[in-house]
Amino acid sequence: MIKKDVSWHIALTGGMGSGKSSVSAWLAQQGARIFDADAVVHQILKTPEALGWAQELWGDACLEDGSAGSALNTRKIAKVVFSDIQARQAWEGFIHPQIDLCLEHWLATPDSGRLIIYDIPLFFETDWGQGRRIDEIWVVYAPRKQCVERLEQQRGMSLEDIEARLSAQIPLEKKAAQADVVIDNSGSWVSTLRQLEDILGKRMIMESD
Repeated sequence: MIKKDVSWHIALTGGMGSGKSSVSAWLAQQGARIFDADAVVHQILKTPEALGWAQELWGDACLEDGSAGSALNTRKIAKVVFSDIQARQAWEGFIHPQIDLCLEHWLATPDSGRLIIYDIPLFFETDWGQGRRIDEIWVVYAPRKQCVERLEQQRGMSLEDIEARLSAQIPLEKKAAQADVVIDNSGSWVSTLRQLEDILGKRMIMESD
């Protein structure tokens, strides 16, 4: 388990299919405090403000089937924003300030002395760390071919959708080159866990047995 008296702020990022979410979930199980940007986005999309904004911009194109105009479909939104640069810029202009506001509230919640993980998929793409305390950047890495296979098998995504989304992101190799820590998730999960335990152990973040 992670020590209670540590004070580290880590940016955790990666790419679709790299396994970042699995790493984040394991860190949460060990006692880290996680700010999950993807989960925050899903919550924001349930708000009337997001629904009104999307309908004004795209009409009913991104609504959930059979929702009678009351719910957004995240996959439909992704298909629109990853296929059109202007749509993506409009989306980012709406969603990023909303995420920042949620982060302010999250940080204001008293919970001192813990390892804080900012789980940010587009950390590099959005310059998310600018002006924020980030002690280290951790990148979860897997080769592109392996990421594509995972997305096809685990999420049932089409190759066209996968390529559109991956092309909108900085290649993982470039992210890894800018990281303080690279977590290689191309092998077994056991191998990944050993790396994580070693990383935390070297920083004296883990409780000793």
